[in-house]
Amino acid sequence: MPRSVYALSKLAGEHAALAYAERALVVRTAGLYGLHGSASKGGNFVQRILARAREGGALRVVADQRLQPTFTGDLAAAILEALRAGAQGVVHLTASGSCSWYEFTQAIMEAAGVEASVEPVATTVGQGGVDRPLNGVLARPRADALGFAPLRPWREALSDYIRSAGLAARAA
Repeated sequence: MPRSVYALSKLAGEHAALAYAERALVVRTAGLYGLHGSASKGGNFVQRILARAREGGALRVVADQRLQPTFTGDLAAAILEALRAGAQGVVHLTASGSCSWYEFTQAIMEAAGVEASVEPVATTVGQGGVDRPLNGVLARPRADALGFAPLRPWREALSDYIRSAGLAARAA
């Protein structure tokens, strides 16, 4: 059940695509980051958290929300695989494995070689805030039934991304 207007609009879009496009493919994913982060948000989560760490900012990250950090390059390849196979309907495509945002942040710091203190905190929803589910992990029974290869484990993809994006700390 959608918990916000945003979530409801996403679900309505899925229903519209499936109802009006004969062979529609709806891909659900999670925790996206890639070489071209959101300009309106100041980059993706990896870029923003590394920038804060390098500025010496205190990093307080929720430890009770779970996700599957998914590299957009891996997702693009998986979507192409699904299209080539003629997949239709709803398919979940995310990186293998899951973690909390806190664990993801720790892995980012480690992969980038950045020393930073990261404090785990609990999720709080303030006045007018968005009530998100704590578990955002998507199962992939349809993708598995269709024989789609799992995406890479999130830690492996993250390490490759940090290297290819030039986000690793420079050796002295």
